[in-house]
Amino acid sequence: MLRRGSPRSGHRPGLLAIATIASAVLASPSIDAQPRPAAPPPPPAAHPAPVPPAGAAADAGAATAVPPSIGLDDPMLTPVPQANKVLTNWKQALDFILARSVDVATAEQEVKKAEGIERQALALALPTITGTLSVTGQLITSSPAGTPPQLLNGTVNGTNQGVSVIVPGQSSASSLLATPNPLVNAALTVSQPILAPRAWYGIRTADMQKESAKLAYDDKKRTIFVGVANSIITVFTAERTAEINRSGLRTALETYNLTLRQFKLGAATHLDVIRTQQNAEAARATLVSGDESLRQAREALGLALGFREAYGVPSDISLDEIDKTVKDICSPTPLEERADIKKAKNDIEVAKRGITDAWLQFSPTATISSTANIENTTQFTSGHEGAWNIMGVLTVPFWDGGARYGTLKIARANHEEAKLALEAAIRGADIQTQQALRSVAVAERERAVSAKARDLAKEVAQLTLRQFQVGTGTSFDLVTAAQNERAAELDLVVKEFALVQAKLAAVLSLSNCAY
Repeated sequence: MLRRGSPRSGHRPGLLAIATIASAVLASPSIDAQPRPAAPPPPPAAHPAPVPPAGAAADAGAATAVPPSIGLDDPMLTPVPQANKVLTNWKQALDFILARSVDVATAEQEVKKAEGIERQALALALPTITGTLSVTGQLITSSPAGTPPQLLNGTVNGTNQGVSVIVPGQSSASSLLATPNPLVNAALTVSQPILAPRAWYGIRTADMQKESAKLAYDDKKRTIFVGVANSIITVFTAERTAEINRSGLRTALETYNLTLRQFKLGAATHLDVIRTQQNAEAARATLVSGDESLRQAREALGLALGFREAYGVPSDISLDEIDKTVKDICSPTPLEERADIKKAKNDIEVAKRGITDAWLQFSPTATISSTANIENTTQFTSGHEGAWNIMGVLTVPFWDGGARYGTLKIARANHEEAKLALEAAIRGADIQTQQALRSVAVAERERAVSAKARDLAKEVAQLTLRQFQVGTGTSFDLVTAAQNERAAELDLVVKEFALVQAKLAAVLSLSNCAY
């Protein structure tokens, strides 16, 4: 154990000082222990060659050739050509929907069909007038043997033509008459139901069915309008996405060229070049799929407008205009007053009347009819005769094999199904409305979060690029930061248009559209 002031411990600083001085003397080029000839000075160099990193030498030996640079005039940076047809404004979109939409036209034809059914129901309670004309020509008019000569056209014909007609109250000489050939008969019949409870009841039922068709037509216009609005927003989204994809590809190409220059200077490895090149190819793949999504969005808009070709949207159409147009043509209304809910309620009443209609099949019916006819006859005096009769018919259905009982069961089942359909429609509409109203707040929060994430990703990408330029960052960090920035940009675009769609859905979930 050493004590303070001992000789060994007291000499340690001195030894360290002597060793330090000796090392400095030996390292000094001007002091030598023994003189020796000076070495020739090295030849001067203009610029010292850069020394690549340890990993760069191995990568350079493994690489067969330096990858070529990629110009920023890449053909894939050219935007997708504009569609041949472009939607100018919302007024034009509404005109196209009314004029060319297959779904709207089908719903309109259903209304006309219901009007025809209503007219058929009314006709069952109105009188019917029927006219008939019959012409009968005799092809074979020979009489049996032994028949006396007949009078044909005022003369006696011995060729056995015609038929002998005996008219009561006339002499035998004057009773030899000729039968007209052809025989013409004309009749006029008028029939009027005087007891038709089922026909009378069906008039109101058909009118209610027409009302259901009109409500379905109104609801179809609302849903078609929602589809067209969403298609326009989808085209907007696809257009913006395509722009961001091209911006991302340009950034990826610039990063690749920067890494390639650093590789040539020895400041980057071949692995760094491959990573940035892989990042550029991934950006190309995203660009290709984004362009195809844009084309499909344009085609979907064309179909929604009623065309077989793609339709584009000009960049100057404001999304705020969409919201304003929706509020102008779609009026807010309570959920119970929405067209599809009103139709479901009306269908219940129609189905309920179907039960009463089935019961009325058991009731008797009465009809009065009158017929007047005239035909050319064999009488000399007038040359024709006619008749006029009036007939009443009472029909009482006793048994038809049970078909009416089957109809009654079907009517009751239809009534229950209609009530279930209303309940399902109310439940679905209620949930849809709640989700639509809530989705606006959710979309606003998602957009704010996405905007913050985009700003952070952009800042990280810029800082990573600076670190990579000064040699303190890696290519992995550079590529990851660039990919995150592109993803954040795309996510923000999607969230912005999702907010517009949420606002439209919230308005249209409680509206009836009239245009």
